[in-house]
Amino acid sequence: IVTVRNCDGTTSRVTPAATTAPTTTVTNAQLQGSALTWWNSHMRAVGQDVAYAMPWAALKRMITSRYCPRSEIQKLESEFWNLKVKGLDLSNYNHRFQELALMCGRMFPEEAKKVERYIGGLPDMI
Repeated sequence: IVTVRNCDGTTSRVTPAATTAPTTTVTNAQLQGSALTWWNSHMRAVGQDVAYAMPWAALKRMITSRYCPRSEIQKLESEFWNLKVKGLDLSNYNHRFQELALMCGRMFPEEAKKVERYIGGLPDMI
């Protein structure tokens, strides 16, 4: 089960299908509010088989374009780029870094670049 965090702070839960093909199964009971309404509308438009066979990357793009306006994504990317440890609070830094890394994945498609960004936010004394 994957929890998708919307830019407005709400979450939707998505269950990837257990197959070798990169498909996604969305369980309607796990979606809430406008996300549930959107998913039901999408399923009616394309058909259940097509909707459930959608690759995860395509679903992620659709959810992002629907629930995360470009201006909000830019704010998150700016926060990610400027994220630093406050004092010695590594726990909150780690948590927020992981959240932002999931929401801003296109900023650092290579793991090595993401590691560089992580290290760049650490205090010099570490």
